[in-house]
Amino acid sequence: MLKAKNLKIVYIINHASFFVSHRIELLLKAKKLINAEVYLIIGKAGSNKMEKHALKYLKKKKVKYFQTSFVSSYNGIIADIKSLFQIYKILKKIKPDIVHSASPKANFLTGLLSILLDSRFYIFSVSGMGYLFTKNKKKLIEVILKNFYNLLYFILKKKKKYLFHTSK
Repeated sequence: MLKAKNLKIVYIINHASFFVSHRIELLLKAKKLINAEVYLIIGKAGSNKMEKHALKYLKKKKVKYFQTSFVSSYNGIIADIKSLFQIYKILKKIKPDIVHSASPKANFLTGLLSILLDSRFYIFSVSGMGYLFTKNKKKLIEVILKNFYNLLYFILKKKKKYLFHTSK
């Protein structure tokens, strides 16, 4: 077994049910193969029934997780700033070596925080860009957020400590 001395990995994703159905194997392999300390930061659930089952599964697998208030859709600037600070405090406490986010909202929040925090490496899994890029009729705030998202992506992809992972 490979040993990574005190390697800390944090996954940030919208909710536990999505993580359990799409990403749990990655976390479990990191724990087993390199003996990493792994954590999960999740937002509010899309489905309470599915989330309850997922949280039970995470406890069974002894996955340490933190619940925050962020939701996958736009919930207002105040709510998003609150979520940003919640995640910031958790990351500041853990001091991870690797931060891996998956989902448009988690990528956005992680991208913003990566400018303020000094984790060694960031992985952004991009499976889609979310409703900001698919919705035809947009409100002014959505147009601003889309342009900000594009700017953030442009800035981050030029740095050496970022990896953008897509399905292709």
